[in-house]
Amino acid sequence: MAQRYDELSDTHIQFIGRQKIFFVGTATAESRVNGPENRDILHF
Repeated sequence: MAQRYDELSDTHIQFIGRQKIFFVGTATAESRVNGPENRDILHF
């Protein structure tokens, strides 16, 4: 399960900066996080 953070720590920022690719999901407090609808796009 995902964790929620009010802000990014220096550790988070450094980790994100080292990634080659990452995905972001957003949602309101009353909804669920959406993922890619077409999972075929994730094949490399």
